[in-house]
Amino acid sequence: MVSFIIALKRLLKALWEVVNLPIAKGLLTTLLIIIFGGTIFLHTEGGLPLIDALFTSIVVLIPTSLSVEYMPDSVFEKLFMLVYLLTGSGVMISVLVVVTSTFVKKNYKRN
Repeated sequence: MVSFIIALKRLLKALWEVVNLPIAKGLLTTLLIIIFGGTIFLHTEGGLPLIDALFTSIVVLIPTSLSVEYMPDSVFEKLFMLVYLLTGSGVMISVLVVVTSTFVKKNYKRN
């Protein structure tokens, strides 16, 4: 339990440093705009309830094995989801890279 608390403390410090980086602020703002846009689209065009639309718009961008029940029906929905996934995944991966590199640099400086 102690090692978990220490690791969590390090992670939170690294995340705080990431939030203060100008590039991270831009990436996080862009990611929030993309997620907001995806949520609104899935709610209005996809007919999903708001919480399901938010869940779906986040889960499809995170590289996990979670499955999502949403399947686009129209050509417009399919094109939107293609663009959404390509841009959103790129921004999400960039955010993960910035967080990871900051965490590694912080631990490398400490050792």
